[in-house]
Amino acid sequence: MRRVTTCALSFALVLTWCLRGNAGAAPPADYERWYVLELQGERAGWMCSSQATEGDRITSRTRMEMRAGRGASDVALVMHTEFVETTAFRPISMRSVVRAGDRDVVQEARFLENGIELKSGPGSTPEIKPPIDGEWLTPVAALAQSARELDARAEVIRVRTVDPSSGIHPVTMTRRVLDRETTVEVFGRMAPATRWASSVDLYPGIETVEYADANGLPLRSETVLGSIRMTLIAADKELALRPAGAPDLLISTLVRPDRPIPRPRTARRATFFLTVTEGGLPDLISAGSQEFVRRDSRSGLVTVDLSRSGEAAPDDTGPYLRPSAMLGSDDEVIRSLVSDATRGAGSSNAARAEAIRRFVFAYIDKKNLGVGFAAASEVARSRSGDCTEHAVLVAAMLRADGIPSRVAMGLVYVDSFVGQRGVFGFHMWAQALVGAPVDSRWIDLDAALSPDCPFDATHILVSTSALANGETTNALVATAPLMGRLRLRVHSVE
Repeated sequence: MRRVTTCALSFALVLTWCLRGNAGAAPPADYERWYVLELQGERAGWMCSSQATEGDRITSRTRMEMRAGRGASDVALVMHTEFVETTAFRPISMRSVVRAGDRDVVQEARFLENGIELKSGPGSTPEIKPPIDGEWLTPVAALAQSARELDARAEVIRVRTVDPSSGIHPVTMTRRVLDRETTVEVFGRMAPATRWASSVDLYPGIETVEYADANGLPLRSETVLGSIRMTLIAADKELALRPAGAPDLLISTLVRPDRPIPRPRTARRATFFLTVTEGGLPDLISAGSQEFVRRDSRSGLVTVDLSRSGEAAPDDTGPYLRPSAMLGSDDEVIRSLVSDATRGAGSSNAARAEAIRRFVFAYIDKKNLGVGFAAASEVARSRSGDCTEHAVLVAAMLRADGIPSRVAMGLVYVDSFVGQRGVFGFHMWAQALVGAPVDSRWIDLDAALSPDCPFDATHILVSTSALANGETTNALVATAPLMGRLRLRVHSVE
């Protein structure tokens, strides 16, 4: 069991708003900017943002490396992104590389005349997607447009663009002025600055507060994801690359209910009252065995009934069957594991799904918190990880067996975890679509907790994802606003 979050969100927010105040119709000047990354006020890593022009092509790059503690373990996260466009702002290609385990998860896109070619790394089969709907700006065009509006002293700047960390789905980024004349501390010195608030429509409720210099360059920015505060501070390269620690983030995200739950793995029906300490409670999903009823803007009632199946099957199951960078169902090793797991399981998809779940519980024999978020192909070889690795391997094996699958993000109750007793922790599990075409329904499959219990009613669902190419960051971020803000009262457990 682990927390489910991602650090890529705040970097996408900050990087896209690295503005140049002197830009006109021409592309902004090339640059290289370094930042110290802090988590909860402690140095955790670094980030570099750069732009380089060669001939008629402009390449925008971001590089980020950080470490975060997870109980007795710590996890490294590396993210590189690249976007190539012409000096006339025509998109050519983009690429993102994320390493949260031992292997890189690579996702690439080439912008064609009549579509977009997607690949999930070397050797993968390209997938052709239609062009992006509506008007949007490349990163450098968005930067230039924003800078023009900044020069014109606009109070609100809004652009629609594409960022490699968010895939080919365009996002609308909004930047509003909070204070035009203020100061900010940057490693012991006070610097004049303008204070802005930045947000992205893809991540509602999450805002970055940014202090920028006279040229629009960020001096300091801060994003709060639930209880986690992430800060970027402008620095020179030498300072940014100094060794950093691994601030512990895990314990602060745990949720302590008002009373313990006896025998949680046998619970078949449970009702929980949820509130948040500040802000609003996001809408939770009513799907599968879960029903969410809102009480007011800050609270709601969640009922989990394992005899319930209330969500209709999707009209298009394609996204839940196709291989992706995270769910490599076309991997030969994964296909071989499916043969081993389903031997003697029969033809029922529900029975085969349960056989895969049981197999994965035993197969991942190095259960630890030292892996960030590894792809299924890596897990199939390393046999190592926590709940996310169990979930992605189950989902990939289901697809390899022809069963539509997705992952689910939320919380689960455990008797003890990292020295804490009777807590809910952020968690991931798999879901399979079975019973097609007559009685299609999503069933929950948790391979991380118990070989004898596929699921129990102490799981609270927040979001689901097909983990399609380019959607990994977006899939995880739904849980972030709840971290450290959620309060939970146990109403009943049966």
